[in-house]
Amino acid sequence: MNALETYLTALGPGMDIIAGCQGMSGSELMDHGAPDAIAADLLLLCESYFGRTKFTRLQRRAIADARRNAHSIATLTALERIVNRAPSKKQAWELRAECCAMTGAMSHILKHARRRLREMKDNTVTPGVRTYRRPNDYWTLAITGTSSFIADLNAALAATGKQSLEAVEKSFLTRQRPRGQR
Repeated sequence: MNALETYLTALGPGMDIIAGCQGMSGSELMDHGAPDAIAADLLLLCESYFGRTKFTRLQRRAIADARRNAHSIATLTALERIVNRAPSKKQAWELRAECCAMTGAMSHILKHARRRLREMKDNTVTPGVRTYRRPNDYWTLAITGTSSFIADLNAALAATGKQSLEAVEKSFLTRQRPRGQR
């Protein structure tokens, strides 16, 4: 076996390599010969697959499936970069477990992960008004509507000569007095 074959064979059991990183620091991995970028990737994977999570059932399933399917470090690292962009931790674990259960080429698995991530992020927008409360004195009022409706609101603000909080107050909060009263 030449050096290339040895290297490629060593990359194969990705989950076993990650499991071996448990309890190690980045400097310890680098002392063992890992370049800093690879040490960082291994620690990220170790934290994901062997760290604390509320989704232990999905975690155990992902570990077992990744071992059974012999996913490489390269596959798991690339998958992790995609999965970490999921809208929630739960969705990230569901996607991680789903992809670890897949067999086939790395490109096939990653293409599937990207497609599923797009589906997760395709949330339908509903028109309405939402208030976001913050602990300090400032809150946010968000208005979601059609482009023409929002454009009309924006034009009404622009007509006041300013687009500031005072303009909003002047446009929406000044009470119209009945005719004849001044």
